[in-house]
Amino acid sequence: MAKVHIRDVVKADLEARYPGDDYTFSDRVLKLMTELDAYKRMAVRRDEATSQHKTQRSVPEEGLAEDLAELCISDDESP
Repeated sequence: MAKVHIRDVVKADLEARYPGDDYTFSDRVLKLMTELDAYKRMAVRRDEATSQHKTQRSVPEEGLAEDLAELCISDDESP
């Protein structure tokens, strides 16, 4: 079985999601993080609208943000 690195899969997915030669890997990660933030805000608004108690949905973004930051750093440092 061929060895697949998560970094390569993430990079390919980001390139497919945000095509364009003028985008760097870091630009694509920032665009994705902006979308995740928007989805989180939409979820909070929906929860507030459907319940009388103001609750926030727990979105596990801390681990994702750290992983993406590490990918950006390692991608920028690679030759």
